[in-house]
Amino acid sequence: AHGNPYEAVLSEGLVLKSINKRLLKSFSEFELRIPVENITEEMLTAAIDHILGSVMNDATPDVMGIMAQHLKMDLGQKDVKARILDYFDCMEEVIEVHGLGKILKSNAKLKCKIIVENLRPGTLKDQVKRAIEYDPALKADLHRLFDVVKQEAIKNQQAFDLYQRMDKRDSGNKDNRHKKQLGHDKKQFNYDKKQVINDKKQGHHDDRRPAQRPAHRKREGPPPNGCLHCRRGDHWLEDCPTANETQKREA
Repeated sequence: AHGNPYEAVLSEGLVLKSINKRLLKSFSEFELRIPVENITEEMLTAAIDHILGSVMNDATPDVMGIMAQHLKMDLGQKDVKARILDYFDCMEEVIEVHGLGKILKSNAKLKCKIIVENLRPGTLKDQVKRAIEYDPALKADLHRLFDVVKQEAIKNQQAFDLYQRMDKRDSGNKDNRHKKQLGHDKKQFNYDKKQVINDKKQGHHDDRRPAQRPAHRKREGPPPNGCLHCRRGDHWLEDCPTANETQKREA
């Protein structure tokens, strides 16, 4: 069984005797509107070609979908003018490869729409759309649109280059500030380390010094109960001539 009777007729050849009699009769009655016995092979071939051609023409391709998939701007191209020319040429190539010539041949407005919708980067697309808002005639003038896209692309590239230079300069300044801070921190660390070492050395020398007894203040008058060591009443213990240091501490 054949899903499409026209394809069945064509696939089984143009020899009338080889075609299903019931199918041929139906085709003659409903498509050709002539008696089946009046059909010739030439009539049958022409009728089938006409029907299949109409089916192909009615199946309109998804132009925007095809372009979105295949129309690309080469942002790696450093020459902006050459980049835009290549982009417009790429559209013509997609039209040729995918058989879109009949649809787009005299449809400048659709071509302009295709160009704008597939522009990259997004900032360039926005710039061109703003230009079209001020000059709606650009929607259907492919040549003027080319000039506008080229001019806006140059502006976009200049702004991007300026941003990169400023970003690079800011990064360099940050690196220099970071290096200076690291140098300052290193000097401060070395200074603090040196101070700690000096303090330790100073403390070590101080520990080796003999402890000095605090000078005793001369007391006025003899002790009321006399010296705690010899019991004489004319001097204090620290002035006792017969007591040594140990005896003075233990008294």
